[in-house]
Amino acid sequence: AGAGALSAEARVALAHLVLAEPESPVATAYEHMAVELAHNHFEELLKALEGKREQVAALVARPGYEATVWRRCGFADGVARDPADLRAAAASAPALDPALWREMAAVFAGGGKMDMATADAMAAVAEGAASGRAEFEAAWSALFTGENEPRWAEKPPNVLKRDPALHRRLAAEQARLNAARREACAAAVARDTVAVLTLGAAYRGAYEGVKRRRGLLDFTDLVHRASALLTKRADAAWVLYKLDGGIDHVLVDEAQDTAPEQWDILRALTGEFFSGAGALPARDPDRTVFAVGDEKQSIYSFQGARPERLRKELEYYSALVDGAGRPWRGPALTESYRSTPQVLKFVDSVFGPEAMRAAVPAPESENVLEHTAVRTDAGCVDLWPVEQETAAPELDAWAPAVEADAGGSARKRLAQRIARE
Repeated sequence: AGAGALSAEARVALAHLVLAEPESPVATAYEHMAVELAHNHFEELLKALEGKREQVAALVARPGYEATVWRRCGFADGVARDPADLRAAAASAPALDPALWREMAAVFAGGGKMDMATADAMAAVAEGAASGRAEFEAAWSALFTGENEPRWAEKPPNVLKRDPALHRRLAAEQARLNAARREACAAAVARDTVAVLTLGAAYRGAYEGVKRRRGLLDFTDLVHRASALLTKRADAAWVLYKLDGGIDHVLVDEAQDTAPEQWDILRALTGEFFSGAGALPARDPDRTVFAVGDEKQSIYSFQGARPERLRKELEYYSALVDGAGRPWRGPALTESYRSTPQVLKFVDSVFGPEAMRAAVPAPESENVLEHTAVRTDAGCVDLWPVEQETAAPELDAWAPAVEADAGGSARKRLAQRIARE
């Protein structure tokens, strides 16, 4: 409840910032994403940015981060493009040759009923390109299917079979439009990425401001500060020295959900367990690290957890312990006291194929895990239809403003609504 209230207050603070500076880059990013996303998805975006606020802040702090984003998306000069302008240019002369489209329309007009419809569409595209009223979507739908696959790639109609040269030119035009569409999509990704990073940096400022005013720390703060205390601060060695005398055993449960920064903390705390005096068998009691986890149950990717990191840490500690001459044990827990034979057999079958094993890496000696049930009662697995999420309806509170928006009315409506809430 406390974390939710903190997030809500930060969203209100961000909305007030947008209203106070309507021409700022933050307000522009806010307006763009608020229009692109349904209201619930917009708030989910802010929640995701909250969890990644340190990474976002680090990215935005880099000089020229916007140009870096554009270069990463395939634009070598790092200069921003408008996706709509790229599509319009691809559907306009001289990039689009009206003469070619008229020729294609004339050829298709000599075919069957479906070819006649295609001819009409091609003629309309040629007219639009010649008159400056080009529409990329019209050109695209004339040469591509609803699944965005090129028409006639596998089975050309008779009108094209009779004119192989025109067929080749049509295929070249399809390739050109497809390249233009990919470029426009890349520009949209870059534009949205810059907007999200800009919004994320502003939201981080609002979130941190709320915490400072209320004197609060959240879970991410606790992990981040503990990691900094043990690994980055100048007095980290002294802190570790003081802790070293009081820690003999470390237990990590649900290790598959441990985030990278948490593993850093663990490594710092156990760094002396298996080196120097701390590794001597004469120490009473022996110092140990015990971790248990299952890569298949890794569900905390939003906090940075990765199943392959568990495997990496296993290998790290195995080498560390072996190097200290201490006993190492890494048993596979294949005997289950919880599940029934039917459930375990189903799970083993799901993760049996090579592709699934590659997705969830296991030790080389355990290419195919087979679990054994201690229980003997029967169980079953019910398969439910896959739920398809439906798009949320536009909110009446601000959807009308989107249609007539000319000076940020959509942004203002949504910001005002969030501020009221």
